[in-house]
Amino acid sequence: MAELLAEPSEGSCCAPWRDDRGVAPFDSQEDETLLQAAEKYQAECLLKFPNRQCLTTVIDINGKTVFVTRYIKPLNPPEELLAVHADNPQATSEVVARYVALVPFLPDSVSFAGICDLWSTSDQFLDLLAGDEEEHAVLLCNYFLALGKKAWLLIGHAIPEGATAYVLTWEQNQYVIWNPRNGHFYGQYDTFCPLQNIWFNMQQYDSPLRINFDVSKPKFWKPFFSRSLPFPGLSSVQPEALFYQRADKTAALELQGRLEKILKEKIMEWRPRNLTRWNRYCTSALRHFLPLLEENRGKDVEEDHQAELQKQLGDYRVSGFPIHMPFSEVSPLIEAVYTTGVHNIDVPNTEFALAVRTTLGSGKSQENSLPKGGRDPEFQIHCRTYSEHNHARKVVCLNQGVTGGVHIEQLEPECSS
Repeated sequence: MAELLAEPSEGSCCAPWRDDRGVAPFDSQEDETLLQAAEKYQAECLLKFPNRQCLTTVIDINGKTVFVTRYIKPLNPPEELLAVHADNPQATSEVVARYVALVPFLPDSVSFAGICDLWSTSDQFLDLLAGDEEEHAVLLCNYFLALGKKAWLLIGHAIPEGATAYVLTWEQNQYVIWNPRNGHFYGQYDTFCPLQNIWFNMQQYDSPLRINFDVSKPKFWKPFFSRSLPFPGLSSVQPEALFYQRADKTAALELQGRLEKILKEKIMEWRPRNLTRWNRYCTSALRHFLPLLEENRGKDVEEDHQAELQKQLGDYRVSGFPIHMPFSEVSPLIEAVYTTGVHNIDVPNTEFALAVRTTLGSGKSQENSLPKGGRDPEFQIHCRTYSEHNHARKVVCLNQGVTGGVHIEQLEPECSS
Protein backbone atom coordinates (compact mmCIF):
# COMPACT_ATOMS: atom_id res chain seq x y z
CA MET A 1 0.00 0.00 0.00
CA ALA A 2 1.73 3.17 -1.15
CA GLU A 3 0.69 6.36 0.60
CA LEU A 4 3.55 8.85 0.54
CA LEU A 5 6.61 9.60 -1.55
CA ALA A 6 9.63 11.68 -0.58
CA GLU A 7 12.74 12.53 -2.55
CA PRO A 8 15.83 14.66 -1.93
CA SER A 9 15.17 18.31 -1.57
CA GLU A 10 17.99 18.49 0.76
CA GLY A 11 15.49 18.00 3.48
CA SER A 12 11.92 17.42 4.48
CA CYS A 13 10.00 16.46 7.60
CA CYS A 14 6.58 15.78 9.06
CA ALA A 15 4.51 18.25 11.00
CA PRO A 16 5.24 18.17 14.73
CA TRP A 17 2.74 16.60 17.03
CA ARG A 18 0.94 19.16 19.17
CA ASP A 19 -1.18 18.75 22.27
CA ASP A 20 -4.70 20.05 22.78
CA ARG A 21 -3.33 23.53 23.43
CA GLY A 22 -1.47 23.55 20.14
CA VAL A 23 1.91 23.33 21.85
CA ALA A 24 4.65 21.26 20.19
CA PRO A 25 6.58 19.25 22.83
CA PHE A 26 9.60 18.83 20.52
CA ASP A 27 12.06 21.59 19.72
CA SER A 28 12.78 22.37 16.10
CA GLN A 29 15.15 24.50 14.09
CA GLU A 30 12.77 24.47 11.15
CA ASP A 31 11.19 27.71 10.07
CA GLU A 32 7.81 28.21 11.71
CA THR A 33 6.24 28.98 8.32
CA LEU A 34 7.43 25.60 7.04
CA LEU A 35 6.05 23.81 10.10
CA GLN A 36 2.69 25.52 9.75
CA ALA A 37 2.57 24.58 6.09
CA ALA A 38 3.42 20.99 7.00
CA GLU A 39 0.61 20.87 9.52
CA LYS A 40 -1.86 22.30 7.02
CA TYR A 41 -0.73 19.86 4.32
CA GLN A 42 -1.11 16.92 6.67
CA ALA A 43 -4.58 18.02 7.77
CA GLU A 44 -5.77 18.40 4.16
CA CYS A 45 -4.48 14.97 3.16
CA LEU A 46 -5.85 13.14 6.18
CA LEU A 47 -9.21 14.83 5.78
CA LYS A 48 -9.63 13.07 2.44
CA PHE A 49 -7.82 9.81 3.32
CA PRO A 50 -7.83 9.47 7.13
CA ASN A 51 -6.48 5.90 7.09
CA ARG A 52 -3.30 6.69 5.15
CA GLN A 53 0.04 7.77 6.55
CA CYS A 54 1.02 11.36 5.94
CA LEU A 55 4.58 12.13 6.95
CA THR A 56 6.13 15.55 6.54
CA THR A 57 8.31 15.87 9.63
CA VAL A 58 10.05 13.36 11.92
CA ILE A 59 11.86 13.41 15.25
CA ASP A 60 15.64 12.94 15.21
CA ILE A 61 17.62 11.19 17.96
CA ASN A 62 18.14 14.55 19.69
CA GLY A 63 14.39 14.97 20.06
CA LYS A 64 14.10 17.75 17.48
CA THR A 65 11.51 18.01 14.73
CA VAL A 66 13.13 17.77 11.29
CA PHE A 67 11.62 18.05 7.82
CA VAL A 68 11.74 14.52 6.39
CA THR A 69 13.43 15.26 3.07
CA ARG A 70 16.55 16.39 4.92
CA TYR A 71 17.33 12.68 5.35
CA ILE A 72 17.38 12.02 1.60
CA LYS A 73 20.78 12.66 0.02
CA PRO A 74 23.17 10.69 -2.25
CA LEU A 75 25.64 8.75 -0.06
CA ASN A 76 28.44 6.51 -1.27
CA PRO A 77 28.19 2.72 -0.76
CA PRO A 78 31.38 0.77 0.10
CA GLU A 79 33.72 0.61 -2.88
CA GLU A 80 34.02 -3.17 -2.50
CA LEU A 81 30.33 -3.54 -3.35
CA LEU A 82 30.67 -1.47 -6.51
CA ALA A 83 33.60 -3.56 -7.69
CA VAL A 84 31.78 -6.90 -7.51
CA HIS A 85 29.86 -6.29 -10.77
CA ALA A 86 31.46 -3.14 -12.11
CA ASP A 87 29.95 -3.59 -15.59
CA ASN A 88 26.48 -4.64 -14.46
CA PRO A 89 24.42 -1.82 -12.85
CA GLN A 90 21.48 -4.08 -12.03
CA ALA A 91 23.67 -6.64 -10.26
CA THR A 92 25.40 -3.82 -8.39
CA SER A 93 22.02 -2.53 -7.20
CA GLU A 94 21.13 -5.98 -5.90
CA VAL A 95 24.47 -6.26 -4.06
CA VAL A 96 23.93 -2.85 -2.44
CA ALA A 97 20.35 -3.74 -1.47
CA ARG A 98 21.53 -6.99 0.14
CA TYR A 99 24.22 -5.12 2.07
CA VAL A 100 21.60 -2.80 3.56
CA ALA A 101 19.27 -5.72 4.33
CA LEU A 102 21.99 -7.47 6.33
CA VAL A 103 22.22 -4.68 8.88
CA PRO A 104 20.17 -6.14 11.78
CA PHE A 105 16.62 -4.90 12.22
CA LEU A 106 15.82 -3.33 15.59
CA PRO A 107 12.59 -1.40 16.23
CA ASP A 108 12.76 1.97 17.94
CA SER A 109 10.79 0.53 20.86
CA VAL A 110 13.95 -1.47 21.66
CA SER A 111 16.61 1.02 20.59
CA PHE A 112 14.93 3.98 22.30
CA ALA A 113 12.63 2.38 24.86
CA GLY A 114 9.78 4.58 26.02
CA ILE A 115 10.36 7.15 23.29
CA CYS A 116 8.38 7.83 20.12
CA ASP A 117 9.58 6.84 16.65
CA LEU A 118 13.00 8.44 16.11
CA TRP A 119 14.93 8.78 12.85
CA SER A 120 18.69 8.27 12.73
CA THR A 121 20.91 9.63 9.99
CA SER A 122 22.68 7.05 7.85
CA ASP A 123 26.01 7.39 9.66
CA GLN A 124 24.26 7.05 13.03
CA PHE A 125 22.45 3.97 11.71
CA LEU A 126 25.71 2.31 10.66
CA ASP A 127 27.40 3.28 13.92
CA LEU A 128 24.59 1.64 15.90
CA LEU A 129 24.54 -1.33 13.46
CA ALA A 130 20.78 -1.67 13.90
CA GLY A 131 17.65 0.20 12.94
CA ASP A 132 14.04 -0.07 11.86
CA GLU A 133 12.29 0.25 8.50
CA GLU A 134 12.98 3.95 8.03
CA GLU A 135 16.74 3.72 8.62
CA HIS A 136 17.08 0.80 6.19
CA ALA A 137 14.95 2.50 3.55
CA VAL A 138 16.69 5.89 3.85
CA LEU A 139 20.14 4.32 3.54
CA LEU A 140 19.12 2.27 0.50
CA CYS A 141 17.49 5.28 -1.13
CA ASN A 142 20.63 7.37 -0.54
CA TYR A 143 22.84 4.61 -1.96
CA PHE A 144 20.66 4.38 -5.07
CA LEU A 145 20.84 8.15 -5.56
CA ALA A 146 24.63 7.93 -5.38
CA LEU A 147 24.48 5.24 -8.10
CA GLY A 148 22.66 7.69 -10.34
CA LYS A 149 19.22 6.17 -9.98
CA LYS A 150 16.02 8.16 -9.74
CA ALA A 151 14.80 7.06 -6.32
CA TRP A 152 12.16 7.95 -3.76
CA LEU A 153 11.38 6.95 -0.18
CA LEU A 154 8.03 5.15 -0.20
CA ILE A 155 5.94 5.20 3.00
CA GLY A 156 2.94 2.91 3.34
CA HIS A 157 1.70 -0.49 4.49
CA ALA A 158 2.86 -3.95 3.43
CA ILE A 159 2.13 -7.57 4.27
CA PRO A 160 3.25 -8.84 6.73
CA GLU A 161 5.19 -5.80 8.02
CA GLY A 162 2.27 -3.41 8.45
CA ALA A 163 3.37 0.23 8.48
CA THR A 164 6.71 0.27 6.70
CA ALA A 165 9.08 2.09 4.35
CA TYR A 166 10.23 0.91 0.91
CA VAL A 167 12.27 2.49 -1.88
CA LEU A 168 10.86 3.30 -5.32
CA THR A 169 13.11 3.58 -8.39
CA TRP A 170 12.51 4.37 -12.05
CA GLU A 171 14.44 1.95 -14.24
CA GLN A 172 14.16 0.97 -17.89
CA ASN A 173 10.80 2.73 -18.27
CA GLN A 174 9.19 1.06 -15.28
CA TYR A 175 8.85 1.62 -11.55
CA VAL A 176 10.60 -0.85 -9.27
CA ILE A 177 9.81 -1.26 -5.57
CA TRP A 178 12.62 -2.39 -3.24
CA ASN A 179 12.16 -3.94 0.19
CA PRO A 180 15.15 -2.72 2.25
CA ARG A 181 14.64 -5.38 4.93
CA ASN A 182 15.46 -8.31 2.65
CA GLY A 183 16.89 -6.74 -0.51
CA HIS A 184 14.12 -8.10 -2.73
CA PHE A 185 12.65 -5.97 -5.49
CA TYR A 186 9.40 -6.08 -7.42
CA GLY A 187 7.99 -4.56 -10.55
CA GLN A 188 5.10 -2.18 -10.01
CA TYR A 189 2.68 -4.73 -11.44
CA ASP A 190 4.14 -7.69 -9.58
CA THR A 191 1.27 -9.46 -7.82
CA PHE A 192 3.58 -10.49 -5.03
CA CYS A 193 4.78 -7.05 -4.22
CA PRO A 194 4.27 -6.89 -0.47
CA LEU A 195 13.12 14.16 -4.66
CA GLN A 196 12.96 17.57 -3.40
CA ASN A 197 9.42 17.27 -2.36
CA ILE A 198 6.81 15.20 -0.59
CA TRP A 199 3.82 13.77 -2.40
CA PHE A 200 0.66 12.32 -0.88
CA ASN A 201 -1.28 9.69 -2.81
CA MET A 202 -4.61 11.24 -3.82
CA GLN A 203 -5.73 8.27 -5.91
CA GLN A 204 -8.65 6.06 -4.97
CA TYR A 205 -6.43 2.99 -4.80
CA ASP A 206 -3.36 2.43 -2.65
CA SER A 207 -2.14 -0.88 -4.07
CA PRO A 208 1.07 -0.46 -6.15
CA LEU A 209 -0.58 -2.57 -8.84
CA ARG A 210 -3.22 0.12 -9.42
CA ILE A 211 -1.27 3.29 -8.66
CA ASN A 212 -0.02 5.80 -11.20
CA PHE A 213 3.37 6.90 -9.84
CA ASP A 214 3.68 9.96 -12.07
CA VAL A 215 4.25 12.62 -9.40
CA SER A 216 4.07 15.37 -12.03
CA LYS A 217 0.27 15.03 -12.01
CA PRO A 218 -1.24 16.80 -8.95
CA LYS A 219 -4.53 14.94 -9.30
CA PHE A 220 -2.62 11.72 -8.52
CA TRP A 221 -0.02 13.01 -6.04
CA LYS A 222 -0.51 16.13 -3.92
CA PRO A 223 2.87 17.95 -3.72
CA PHE A 224 4.01 19.70 -0.57
CA PHE A 225 6.08 22.35 -2.33
CA SER A 226 4.35 24.20 -5.16
CA ARG A 227 4.09 27.65 -6.70
CA SER A 228 2.25 28.86 -3.61
CA LEU A 229 4.96 27.39 -1.34
CA PRO A 230 8.28 27.23 -3.23
CA PHE A 231 11.04 24.95 -2.04
CA PRO A 232 13.14 27.03 0.42
CA GLY A 233 16.43 25.20 -0.17
CA LEU A 234 16.68 22.98 2.90
CA SER A 235 20.08 21.55 3.83
CA SER A 236 20.53 17.86 4.53
CA VAL A 237 21.04 16.35 8.00
CA GLN A 238 23.13 13.58 6.42
CA PRO A 239 26.96 13.66 6.41
CA GLU A 240 28.83 14.77 3.30
CA ALA A 241 30.06 11.19 2.79
CA LEU A 242 30.27 7.84 4.55
CA PHE A 243 33.69 6.42 5.37
CA TYR A 244 34.28 2.69 5.61
CA GLN A 245 36.95 0.49 7.11
CA ARG A 246 37.84 -2.99 5.91
CA ALA A 247 36.65 -5.71 8.26
CA ASP A 248 39.07 -8.07 9.97
CA LYS A 249 39.37 -11.32 7.99
CA THR A 250 41.00 -13.08 10.93
CA ALA A 251 38.06 -12.17 13.15
CA ALA A 252 35.65 -13.47 10.51
CA LEU A 253 37.43 -16.84 10.36
CA GLU A 254 37.43 -17.05 14.15
CA LEU A 255 33.72 -16.28 14.21
CA GLN A 256 33.13 -18.91 11.53
CA GLY A 257 34.87 -21.63 13.51
CA ARG A 258 33.22 -20.61 16.76
CA LEU A 259 29.72 -20.69 15.26
CA GLU A 260 30.28 -24.07 13.66
CA LYS A 261 31.47 -25.51 16.96
CA ILE A 262 28.54 -24.02 18.90
CA LEU A 263 25.93 -25.30 16.44
CA LYS A 264 27.40 -28.80 16.36
CA GLU A 265 27.43 -28.94 20.16
CA LYS A 266 23.84 -27.73 20.29
CA ILE A 267 22.61 -30.35 17.81
CA MET A 268 24.29 -33.09 19.85
CA GLU A 269 22.87 -31.60 23.05
CA TRP A 270 19.37 -31.75 21.56
CA ARG A 271 19.84 -35.46 20.74
CA PRO A 272 20.66 -36.92 24.19
CA ARG A 273 19.30 -40.38 23.34
CA ASN A 274 20.85 -40.67 19.89
CA LEU A 275 24.39 -40.91 18.65
CA THR A 276 25.20 -37.96 16.35
CA ARG A 277 27.68 -38.93 13.64
CA TRP A 278 29.39 -36.11 11.73
CA ASN A 279 30.43 -36.71 8.14
CA ARG A 280 33.67 -34.72 7.73
CA TYR A 281 33.94 -35.37 4.01
CA CYS A 282 30.50 -33.91 3.37
CA THR A 283 31.30 -30.92 5.58
CA SER A 284 34.36 -30.27 3.46
CA ALA A 285 32.29 -30.53 0.27
CA LEU A 286 29.79 -28.05 1.63
CA ARG A 287 32.52 -25.54 2.48
CA HIS A 288 33.69 -25.60 -1.12
CA PHE A 289 30.12 -25.22 -2.37
CA LEU A 290 29.06 -22.31 -0.14
CA PRO A 291 30.93 -19.60 -2.12
CA LEU A 292 29.08 -20.63 -5.27
CA LEU A 293 25.72 -20.25 -3.55
CA GLU A 294 26.74 -16.77 -2.45
CA GLU A 295 27.86 -15.71 -5.91
CA ASN A 296 24.51 -16.70 -7.40
CA ARG A 297 22.70 -14.24 -5.10
CA GLY A 298 19.27 -15.86 -5.25
CA LYS A 299 19.53 -17.31 -8.74
CA ASP A 300 19.32 -21.03 -9.45
CA VAL A 301 22.55 -22.98 -9.18
CA GLU A 302 23.63 -24.38 -12.54
CA GLU A 303 22.86 -28.07 -13.06
CA ASP A 304 26.53 -28.93 -13.64
CA HIS A 305 27.37 -27.48 -10.23
CA GLN A 306 24.56 -29.47 -8.63
CA ALA A 307 25.84 -32.59 -10.34
CA GLU A 308 29.37 -31.90 -9.11
CA LEU A 309 28.15 -31.59 -5.52
CA GLN A 310 26.16 -34.80 -5.81
CA LYS A 311 29.21 -36.53 -7.27
CA GLN A 312 31.20 -35.48 -4.23
CA LEU A 313 28.51 -36.75 -1.88
CA GLY A 314 28.38 -40.16 -3.54
CA ASP A 315 25.48 -42.43 -2.61
CA TYR A 316 24.01 -40.25 0.09
CA ARG A 317 20.47 -38.94 0.04
CA VAL A 318 20.43 -35.41 1.39
CA SER A 319 17.68 -33.42 3.14
CA GLY A 320 17.51 -30.39 5.38
CA PHE A 321 16.25 -26.82 5.79
CA PRO A 322 17.54 -23.46 4.53
CA ILE A 323 18.11 -20.65 7.02
CA HIS A 324 19.23 -17.16 6.10
CA MET A 325 19.52 -14.38 8.64
CA PRO A 326 21.77 -11.47 9.57
CA PHE A 327 24.07 -12.18 12.51
CA SER A 328 24.34 -9.93 15.54
CA GLU A 329 24.39 -12.53 18.31
CA VAL A 330 24.39 -16.31 18.61
CA SER A 331 21.03 -16.91 20.33
CA PRO A 332 18.72 -16.15 17.36
CA LEU A 333 20.84 -18.40 15.14
CA ILE A 334 20.65 -21.29 17.61
CA GLU A 335 16.89 -20.80 17.88
CA ALA A 336 16.53 -20.79 14.09
CA VAL A 337 18.43 -24.07 13.76
CA TYR A 338 16.41 -25.61 16.59
CA THR A 339 13.08 -24.73 14.96
CA THR A 340 14.01 -26.77 11.86
CA GLY A 341 13.70 -29.91 13.96
CA VAL A 342 16.76 -31.43 12.30
CA HIS A 343 17.81 -32.82 15.68
CA ASN A 344 14.63 -34.90 15.86
CA ILE A 345 15.76 -37.19 13.03
CA ASP A 346 16.11 -40.72 14.41
CA VAL A 347 16.60 -42.71 11.19
CA PRO A 348 19.27 -45.42 11.76
CA ASN A 349 22.70 -44.78 10.23
CA THR A 350 21.91 -41.12 9.67
CA GLU A 351 24.94 -38.83 9.47
CA PHE A 352 25.08 -35.06 9.81
CA ALA A 353 27.21 -32.39 8.17
CA LEU A 354 27.43 -28.74 9.13
CA ALA A 355 29.55 -26.00 7.58
CA VAL A 356 29.78 -22.31 8.40
CA ARG A 357 31.13 -19.58 6.18
CA THR A 358 31.32 -15.87 6.99
CA THR A 359 32.33 -13.32 4.39
CA LEU A 360 33.14 -9.67 4.76
CA GLY A 361 32.11 -6.31 3.46
CA SER A 362 33.25 -2.89 4.64
CA GLY A 363 32.34 -1.64 8.08
CA LYS A 364 31.39 2.01 8.42
CA SER A 365 33.70 4.03 10.61
CA GLN A 366 34.45 7.62 11.50
CA GLU A 367 37.97 8.95 11.98
CA ASN A 368 39.27 5.43 11.28
CA SER A 369 37.67 4.04 14.43
CA LEU A 370 35.68 0.81 14.64
CA PRO A 371 31.89 1.07 14.69
CA LYS A 372 30.35 1.49 18.12
CA GLY A 373 29.55 -1.78 19.83
CA GLY A 374 32.50 -3.55 18.23
CA ARG A 375 30.40 -5.58 15.80
CA ASP A 376 30.64 -5.35 12.04
CA PRO A 377 27.44 -5.56 9.98
CA GLU A 378 29.16 -7.80 7.47
CA PHE A 379 29.37 -10.77 9.86
CA GLN A 380 26.25 -12.42 8.56
CA ILE A 381 24.96 -15.95 8.89
CA HIS A 382 23.30 -17.96 6.21
CA CYS A 383 22.23 -21.59 6.22
CA ARG A 384 21.90 -23.77 3.14
CA THR A 385 20.54 -27.31 2.79
CA TYR A 386 19.37 -29.58 0.01
CA SER A 387 16.21 -31.46 -0.78
CA GLU A 388 15.89 -35.24 -0.90
CA HIS A 389 16.31 -37.60 -3.86
CA ASN A 390 19.77 -36.41 -4.88
CA HIS A 391 18.69 -33.05 -6.28
CA ALA A 392 19.72 -29.67 -4.90
CA ARG A 393 16.83 -27.59 -3.70
CA LYS A 394 16.52 -24.26 -5.42
CA VAL A 395 17.64 -21.77 -2.81
CA VAL A 396 17.84 -18.04 -2.33
CA CYS A 397 21.54 -17.24 -2.30
CA LEU A 398 23.46 -14.43 -0.69
CA ASN A 399 25.43 -11.56 -2.08
CA GLN A 400 29.13 -12.01 -2.54
CA GLY A 401 31.25 -10.04 -0.11
CA VAL A 402 28.62 -9.05 2.42
CA THR A 403 27.12 -12.29 3.67
CA GLY A 404 28.06 -15.63 5.08
CA GLY A 405 26.58 -19.03 5.54
CA VAL A 406 25.83 -22.02 7.64
CA HIS A 407 25.17 -25.32 5.98
CA ILE A 408 23.26 -28.13 7.64
CA GLU A 409 22.53 -31.41 5.99
CA GLN A 410 21.12 -34.71 7.11
CA LEU A 411 22.78 -37.55 5.23
CA GLU A 412 21.15 -40.92 4.84
CA PRO A 413 22.81 -43.79 2.90
CA GLU A 414 20.71 -45.05 0.00
CA CYS A 415 21.22 -48.66 1.08
CA SER A 416 20.87 -48.37 4.81
CA SER A 417 19.52 -51.42 6.49
